[in-house]
Amino acid sequence: IVFLGAEGNLPFLIAAIAIVFATIPLRWARDSAPDFSGGKASHVLRFVLLAPTLVAASALMAFDEAALITLLPVYALRNGLTDSTARSNADTECPAERNAAAGAATPSG
Repeated sequence: IVFLGAEGNLPFLIAAIAIVFATIPLRWARDSAPDFSGGKASHVLRFVLLAPTLVAASALMAFDEAALITLLPVYALRNGLTDSTARSNADTECPAERNAAAGAATPSG
């Protein structure tokens, strides 16, 4: 939003290109993965069967977090807030940490 704005397809295209480029280091690291062939093989579905509530809760929280981070700036813009306000709403950093990093005093209590 800061550099490309919030209008049109350009921000989405730039984000897609950035994601594609981010996969390049993963290709290089593929051959350096450790060898796990000596251990007992286990399938991921076994974990789902052993702890279905844990897996469901983790998946639900991951979806909720992704949806919130993705849609909060859009919600802010559609409700008349400025780009600057939308950016600050998308910031996931704690305000107290931001103030401390800026050297401001944080209230106690």
